[in-house]
Amino acid sequence: MNQSLLLKLAKIKFLSNKQWDELLDTALWCVRISPIKRIGLSPFQLLFGRNPNSIEIKENCEYANSNKLIKDFNEHLRIIDNMQKTSFIKTNKDKNAKKEFKKTERNFKENDLVLKRNFARTNKGSKKLNPKWEGPYQIISDKGKGVYEIKCVNGLIQKMNGRNLKRY
Repeated sequence: MNQSLLLKLAKIKFLSNKQWDELLDTALWCVRISPIKRIGLSPFQLLFGRNPNSIEIKENCEYANSNKLIKDFNEHLRIIDNMQKTSFIKTNKDKNAKKEFKKTERNFKENDLVLKRNFARTNKGSKKLNPKWEGPYQIISDKGKGVYEIKCVNGLIQKMNGRNLKRY
């Protein structure tokens, strides 16, 4: 790339009276859009996956009529505004669904069978395929504020938050 840039700079400098630092942007652009012979693609195509847009100023521009330019601009604004509104609505739906999921009260009664979240799974040494839930456990009592006493099959009693429990 450096050698290609130097060669391109030398050619452009030879054709113009400007200093090399003024021509650097042009030379870089030329190198980036020139196809590499071995692979048949330019660095621009490799990076962005498409051909670069040509930078040409046409004599008879279609936007010479300012009314057409304003109409097109307003149409694009309407389209972008509609996209923004639909995106906003979808985002709010997702947020509300997440809030509703978090709000769902887990009302368990005594003697209900539940599964407990497997916290050992979140440790660094745990394996990906370990189960997310373990159990079944039996609800002994409700301690209030979402805290439950659960009893394991072997008789061990633990206090557990209701968010970490689900019905068996």
